[in-house]
Amino acid sequence: MKWLDGTLDLARDLNSALHEEISSWTRLLRQIWLPLLALLVGLLVMLSLAKPAPPRIVRLAVGHPPDYSHTIAQRYADFFKDKGIELELVETEGSLASLNRVRNDEDPIQAAMVEGGLMVAASDAARLRSLGSIGYQPVWLFYWGPLESDDQSTIRSLLKKRISIGNIGSGTHQKALDILKLNGLDKGPNVLTLDQAEAAKALQEHHLDALLMVEDVGSPLIQELLQNPNLRVAHFARAQAYAKQLPYLEVLDVPMGSFSLMRNHPDRDIELMAATTNIVVHEDLHPAIQMLFMEASSHIAGQEGFFSKPKEFPDYKDPTYPESEVAHRFFESGPPMLNLYLPFWIAEFIQRMALLLIPFVAFAYPIIKAIPSFLKERAQKRIHRYYGELRRIEEELESPLEEARIEAVLERLDQMEHDLKKSRISRQQVIAFYALRNDMDFVRNVLERHRSRHRF
Repeated sequence: MKWLDGTLDLARDLNSALHEEISSWTRLLRQIWLPLLALLVGLLVMLSLAKPAPPRIVRLAVGHPPDYSHTIAQRYADFFKDKGIELELVETEGSLASLNRVRNDEDPIQAAMVEGGLMVAASDAARLRSLGSIGYQPVWLFYWGPLESDDQSTIRSLLKKRISIGNIGSGTHQKALDILKLNGLDKGPNVLTLDQAEAAKALQEHHLDALLMVEDVGSPLIQELLQNPNLRVAHFARAQAYAKQLPYLEVLDVPMGSFSLMRNHPDRDIELMAATTNIVVHEDLHPAIQMLFMEASSHIAGQEGFFSKPKEFPDYKDPTYPESEVAHRFFESGPPMLNLYLPFWIAEFIQRMALLLIPFVAFAYPIIKAIPSFLKERAQKRIHRYYGELRRIEEELESPLEEARIEAVLERLDQMEHDLKKSRISRQQVIAFYALRNDMDFVRNVLERHRSRHRF
């Protein structure tokens, strides 16, 4: 049982040491509560002046599946999730509908993945900002029939047949209207406004003669149409001219056989026009969230694609909306250094507090530096107070004291010594500490002699 007794003794010693350490720190906090209160007030003031933390949930407007923007947006949602942010995808009827959601100050949606070139009212557009383009969306014109010599002939002949130019509110529909307007043409009675999936199915089943669609080449709908050996893809011979008239358009070269070497599809070099997929945000969207979008774009869209070169995206290609300041900084110097090495929330907190940390440190440094002097001064005052009490006891001893009074003074002296032993002292105060204890012993001896006289 000796080992059990030893274990119990050790446990009691540890408990006593822990209790003594807690008591010591409690006494220390009681001594320095005033400087700590000043630091706490300064910290609260700093936090009140700091910008608010980014939201935990961000809503992004995207098109309905099988719209390719929805597919790519899911990858953004996964990227955000890894950073501790929920990116909620909100489906809309198209890019124009998404923009209308973002421009509305009362709508919780503050970001949208949209086709380039779509403009809302100027008064509303003033509060929208672009985080750049993340990929190409070619303007595809699929049709049945003989090969036309140029796009003007193709468009004019197809307007006499059944053609779909995208549902109203979509980017496809708006671009189709822009193309018709530049050619001096109207929609006409044969022009339908079907959504992409419905129109692609109708074209395959020969219920349509032609289909105009603005979509990524990776879209399942586009790939399915490209695999149909009897469908033709229009060559926009005047693509450069369209791009001059519509600055949001890019020109893409498609070498012969690019879609299929086996079929030699296309059977000649052709040019396509392309808009870009852009991320447009409300100007009030938290800067840290904007930077997170930029990092996601670099990670997801920066890879080589069918039409894009490595690291071509993200890039500010579509001037429809002003470039965000956050995007501009990203394009100039990349992500903040802290974002590369620290978790998102820690890096964001440090960056948000950076401008306020300097004045706070300037405020806190002298307070922290003064704490040792403050404690030393308090300890010195305590020693002086004890010496004051010793002096009063000595003055009392100049006249005869009753034994009861002597006992009371001795008890007081014991309490003073007990308190003194528990006090934290610095190295510089060791001499004064032991000198005071020696003086206490001297006074105690005098009191003991007085008590002895009373007893004998």
